[in-house]
Parts: sequence; C-alpha cells; structure tokens
Amino acid sequence: MKNETNKIPKANYIYDVPPDMAEASLQVYLKERRFLSLITKGDLDGLQNFLENTKVEVLYRKKMSDAMLKNHIALISIALVVRAAIEGGLDCSIAFYMSNHYTDLIYNSSGSNEISSILEQAVYDFTSHVATIKQLHTKVPVVEAAIRYIQRYINKSIQVNEIASYLHMNSDYLSHTFKAETGISLKSYIHKMKCEEAKILLKTTKMSLTELSHYLGYSTQSHFQNTFKKLTGITPQEYKTTPVNTID
Repeated sequence: MKNETNKIPKANYIYDVPPDMAEASLQVYLKERRFLSLITKGDLDGLQNFLENTKVEVLYRKKMSDAMLKNHIALISIALVVRAAIEGGLDCSIAFYMSNHYTDLIYNSSGSNEISSILEQAVYDFTSHVATIKQLHTKVPVVEAAIRYIQRYINKSIQVNEIASYLHMNSDYLSHTFKAETGISLKSYIHKMKCEEAKILLKTTKMSLTELSHYLGYSTQSHFQNTFKKLTGITPQEYKTTPVNTID
C-alpha cells in the first residue's frame, strides 16, 4: 500500500493579516492578560474597575449567537478563570468544585444575559477566594498544613484539637503559631473559610439554610446564621439576593 501522507496538502501558516486586525487582536490579548492577572493577584478593586468597562465574554468574540456563547465562550472563560485562580494559590479541589457549580449553571441558563451574570459572579467568587488566601499567605509548613486541612474538610465540624492531632502536635502550640503567623486565631480562620464556602453555595445552589448549616458542620442553623452575619455584616439570605459586586 502506497504512503498517502505526501498527498495531504501542507498547511500554509503564513497569513497576510491586515494591520488593523492585527492591532485589534493584540489589544484583546493584552486585555485578557490583564483580566486574568487580576484574578491571580486577588485584586477585587482592580477587577471591579475592569468589569465596569468590559464584559468577560467580549474578550473573546463580540458577535456570537446565544447558543455559541452558551456552549463555547462561557465555558472557555470559566476554564481560564479557574486556572488563573489556581495560579493565585486557590486549592485545586476547591477550584474545580466551584468550576463544576458554575458550569452546571451555564448549561442550565436561559440566555446570554443570564450567562453574563453567571460569568461575572464566578469571576468575583474566584477572585475573592484568592484574595483571602493572599491575605493569609505563609511559608510556615505547620500553618500551611493546617490551612490545607481546613480546605479539605471544610464541610465537616472542624475542631482545633482535631487539626493538632492530625498534625501530631500540641493544640496550644498550633494555635499560638497560627495566630502569630497570620494575625488571626485558628478558630476564627475556620469560621472565615466556612463563610467563604457558604458564599459560593448560597450563590450557586438551591440548598436551604438548614441544609447549608448541616453541610458546613454547624450544630444549628442559628449558629451558622449568627456566625455568617458577624463575619459579613449581613445575613445569609441577604447575601444570596445581593449582587456580589455591590458587597464590600
């Protein structure tokens, strides 16, 4: 049998791109780089300023049908945002968990306007998580290990002595080291991260407050609600119905 490979025409990779198209493409690329860097840095203020002037999907194509936007641009955007957040320090398991939630929302959306809203919500949520991590950045191994434990078991009832036992150390020593390094007590950090997880679930699921409280390991719904309001200044229900870019 003769080799047919030589009969396949070679692609011509030399294109005569009009100068105005080349410049426009470069500007889109640079804008995308800036957008993703804001997520990686956890820069919420910069992100808000950016999104006041640019919709996420506009970075890629200006003219697409609703169907194409739903099945192509939105999913590409989420994928890029996820990777930018991971580069910024967000745990992979949390990042892909969030990605699955937003992907489901996009698939079940009713049109381009709803997709835009979902994308914006996703971008703010990922950036907010990265910002929280940046605020507590540490190179102390025991503190990093404690943070990873909390991230992994965020939906459990986490106690300081359980973390200490897992790390084979004294709980008082762990608590002292954690606060000295981060400026926040280990117990407060646990509640802070549970609150961040609750924010995601409030925006991306239909879980009731009772279900959410139980999922996050709180003994009662009132305990969860009081903790959430103490940390955010608003109730879980108020957060659920408030656009994320208007929340301090």
